[in-house]
Formats: sequence, C-alpha cells, structure tokens
Amino acid sequence: MSTENSKATREAPRVWWILGILLGVLLLLGLNWWLLHGANDRGTFGDMFGGVNALFSGAAFSVLAYTLLLQRYELKLQREELAATRTELEAQRHQMTSQANTLKLQQFENTFFQLIKGHGDIIRNMAVWENREILGRACFPHFIGHLRGNYTRLGGEQAERIEFALNELYQKYESELGHYFRHLYHILKFIDAHKDVDRLRYRSFLRAQLSADEFTLLFYNCLGHRGEKCKPLVEKYGMLKHLQPTSLLYIDHANYFAKRAFMPTESLED
Repeated sequence: MSTENSKATREAPRVWWILGILLGVLLLLGLNWWLLHGANDRGTFGDMFGGVNALFSGAAFSVLAYTLLLQRYELKLQREELAATRTELEAQRHQMTSQANTLKLQQFENTFFQLIKGHGDIIRNMAVWENREILGRACFPHFIGHLRGNYTRLGGEQAERIEFALNELYQKYESELGHYFRHLYHILKFIDAHKDVDRLRYRSFLRAQLSADEFTLLFYNCLGHRGEKCKPLVEKYGMLKHLQPTSLLYIDHANYFAKRAFMPTESLED
C-alpha cells in the first residue's frame, strides 16, 4: 500500500466521526426547536442551550482526545519509518564499505601480480658469460659458485668473509643481482605496507616463486650491507622457510638470522 493510500485510510474515519458529531448537534437543535416552539416555552427553549454547551464541551474534549490519539499513532508510524530508514542506510553503508574493500583488494592484487610478473621477467632476462652463455634461472647456481669461491679465498672473521664474498660477486654481476634484489625488496615492502590484506597469503605467493638457489642467495645478500633493509622483512615473513641448511657456506651462518626467518609464520606483529 502506498503512503497516499495509507494516509487516506487514516483520515477517512476522522472525517466521518466529526461529521457525525455535527449532524447530531444539528438534529438535537432541530428537535428542541420543534418541541419548544410555543411562546410559553421560550424560557425552556433558552435553557436548552445549557445542554448544548455541555454537548459541545464534551464533543470538544472528545475531538481533543481523538486528536491526541491520532498524533500518538502518527508519531509511532514516524518512529517506525525512521527505524526502517536507519536500517536501510546501515545496510547501504555496509554494502558501500564491502564494495570499497573489494575495489582496494582488486587494486592491490593487480599491482602485486604485476610485480610477480616483473620478478619472473627479470630472471628470464638474466644472462652471464662464463666460457659459455648462461641464461635465466640457471644463473643462480653460477652466482653461488662464485660466492663460495670468494668466501674460501679469505680467512678471518665470518662476517668479514661474507662481506668480501658479496662485494666480489656484485663487482662482477652488479647489473643482474642489483636489479633482482631491489625488485624483490620492493615486493616485500609492498606487501608489508598493506595491512588490510592477508599479507601472509601473498607472502606465500612470493615465496613460491623462489628456487632453492634463490633462497641461498637471498640469505647471504641480507647479511651484506646491500641487504640490511631487506633482512627484517625476510625474518618477519619467514621467507627462508624452504632454505636448505646444506646450501649454506657454513652451517653456523644461520645464527645471523632470527629463528622466525626459517619457520612457518602464522601471525604478524607490526
């Protein structure tokens, strides 16, 4: 039922009720006039208006009471309409919030998977020459071989040997390794900056892109000065979970990282 129809339905009884009262008063006046039309009854005719006044007073009180009841009823309807409006607005707000969250997630995923694609492109475009051309992911075992050779050439403190080995490696392959690790660090920063998404889920996507040799190289890159900003994120997101201990240059090097870097991460602390 429309608002106009419901309003007309409420007003119809009110009109007929008032008309009934007026017709009753007119009928009483006519009846008194007809019964008391003689000259001797003029005084009595005048007295009848006292009853009419009482009737009007009662009618006025009835109208007032009826009006109050109607106002109470209409106020109740207004409260119900306001409650329904609030419910509808709340539902719209939740819907808009859900749509906004969905849009933000889509924007995040579009950028994230573009970054993942860029990671793969960097690896596919890698090329080094060592008596023969080495392409793509096959470059990483070659990098680790050089790292290991540089490490064994220098004695002394472990940290110094690692830094020396990394410097020698970067001096020869800066163009490949610098781009690769800067991009990987950028992906981790991008995930870490978006606290409104399931960051561990996307961390797992990224971790799944890395080969065993990439984990080893990531490990040692974080121990050098070039990777010092990346190391806290590697630990926070357990990026070295799949690292093979046998791939390390020295088993005790694992002590340079927090244990969390090698363990499944189920929660994050920002």
